[in-house]
Amino acid sequence: MINDRISEQLDIHVPEIEVIDLDINFNKDTHTLNVRLSYAIQFENQIDSIQINIAGSPDGVDIYKSIGGF
Repeated sequence: MINDRISEQLDIHVPEIEVIDLDINFNKDTHTLNVRLSYAIQFENQIDSIQINIAGSPDGVDIYKSIGGF
């Protein structure tokens, strides 16, 4: 599952981050993938989050039209 893969990669590359919540949704109507990661940095007692939205078309993702750009 993609949630497990993301968590595993974070454990490897950013071990000081504890994943609190990882929510992944795909909207078939708008062809948008939404990824929201809530996390805590060890020893800082603060929770933060990041959201990534990737928009595409039925033919595939167009990075130049993605919400937020690249």
